[in-house]
Amino acid sequence: MLSYFRVITNPNAVYLTTEIFTNNQISDEDIKSRLKEMVDETLQLASKLKKE
Repeated sequence: MLSYFRVITNPNAVYLTTEIFTNNQISDEDIKSRLKEMVDETLQLASKLKKE
């Protein structure tokens, strides 16, 4: 459905549950790393689209 509306999305996802938060901070270092990777890839995607 997203492709029908020509929506471009980051194919990576990071699923979070309330258990990984401690004092409103993410306590799992692996999750933090995966979130950073997702943000970096999203910024790369946006940069490529901006050039077009």
